[in-house]
Amino acid sequence: MPTALDRVQVLLQPDEYAELTLLAKEDRRSLAAMAAVLISEAIKARVKSGDFVIDPEDPAYAKARERQLERAGITPEALKKVDKEFWDKAAEAKAQSEEVMKNTKAKNKLASTEELEAQMKQMMEQIAALKSQD
Repeated sequence: MPTALDRVQVLLQPDEYAELTLLAKEDRRSLAAMAAVLISEAIKARVKSGDFVIDPEDPAYAKARERQLERAGITPEALKKVDKEFWDKAAEAKAQSEEVMKNTKAKNKLASTEELEAQMKQMMEQIAALKSQD
């Protein structure tokens, strides 16, 4: 009969499984719980990097969302009562934040390019001065 431990072993390479079992024994934690955390973090990392997009229409996502709201004590009716204006402001703030980050990165890149160009010009002037001395 398969156990949670067997399912974890299938997900991991033998070396990783061996290391994880040692950690589980040391921390006195369930190996299945540790694997669940690892998998959860891997999914979160993929979502954050944009490699993986959650489909809100997916029934598994809908069930997980319902369980999460239930645990938090939030009813769907309460969510519907949240003013649309709030969500619009939140979306606008997020867009502004992303724009600021994009502009900051562009300015930093431009500043470093201008700095490099100034250094190159200075070096060329020094080379020209050395050549004129010969």
